[in-house]
Amino acid sequence: MAASHVVRSIGLSIRKACVLVGLSRTAYGYQRHRADDTVLRNRLKDLAGQRKRFGSPRLHIMLKRERLVVNHKRTERLYKEEGLALRRKRSRKGAAGARMAIPLHRNDRISVGRWILSLTASLPADASGP
Repeated sequence: MAASHVVRSIGLSIRKACVLVGLSRTAYGYQRHRADDTVLRNRLKDLAGQRKRFGSPRLHIMLKRERLVVNHKRTERLYKEEGLALRRKRSRKGAAGARMAIPLHRNDRISVGRWILSLTASLPADASGP
């Protein structure tokens, strides 16, 4: 931490060192208090092994019934850290059989031909292109 380095090397007070570094004094003295998650992690792994189709929301409910966890975000974080995940479903196969082009009716072919003829007839004779 930069503020503690300034306190040790230069000999400034903690308050002045925090102002110099741009850190609040409460952040300087902060210490994490994270509880030990080993019991919770082991139980989460056991439940995930027993119930392979359950994701983290349903496992959270089961852990809550056993009074092991309160916050769903904590369960989700541990679930991801342990590498637990549901298997992805494969996409279904498409329609069976060969695909064929839909044949045009005789009347449709004739109307397309007439459209092309009318388009070429409306062009000037010397319009051979740029």
